[in-house]
Amino acid sequence: MGGFLAGHSLATLMFFDQPVLCAGLGVAMAVSAFARLISLMSDTSASLLNMLFFLVQAIFAVAMLSFFGEVITDELRLAVPTQLMPQLVFLVFAVLAGLGFLVLFAPRIAMRIAGLWVVSDKPGGVASVRSTGGFMLGAGLFGMAIAGYWESQFIMLLMLCFGTIVALALSLIGRILAIALNRGNLGFNAAALVVQVVAAVVVIAYVGGAM
Repeated sequence: MGGFLAGHSLATLMFFDQPVLCAGLGVAMAVSAFARLISLMSDTSASLLNMLFFLVQAIFAVAMLSFFGEVITDELRLAVPTQLMPQLVFLVFAVLAGLGFLVLFAPRIAMRIAGLWVVSDKPGGVASVRSTGGFMLGAGLFGMAIAGYWESQFIMLLMLCFGTIVALALSLIGRILAIALNRGNLGFNAAALVVQVVAAVVVIAYVGGAM
């Protein structure tokens, strides 16, 4: 997941003149900060490090959300696209949001599935898990919303897809490293790798067809 975060941020730097990527990162970071705040209040993870992480995430969220007004316009229609390829892209973002929801609100179940755990003397790690789920949820929901632009301002969806491709590419590298280094549940990592490859293929196919 570090790869996904790094990829999303790198894509935003590469195309910083595209406000949709900045706004998308802002929404994802805002939900991620909210998730960490939930953990600070409910997971006995109120350490100095987690509080500092929360402040950094909140600052980044506020900075990036300053682009939100440039992206959300009256032309946005919150609905599932009517054509196949935009529908598949919408589905990719919906799956990302669904997985993020699971990780955010059921972190221990998600960790058990992935073969991860938090040691008793360092319970603060749950905050990072929830925060990761929040980032996925925010990115997924924002992508689902921007899919409503597939007809009126398709360039916004196109640029968000570029960012998603970079994020998925680095995430795939991270997943392969996890498999090679035997980090986490091998079966889970293999299944997640397949899902990420399928998602990347769908988004790349959409971008290729749109161009």
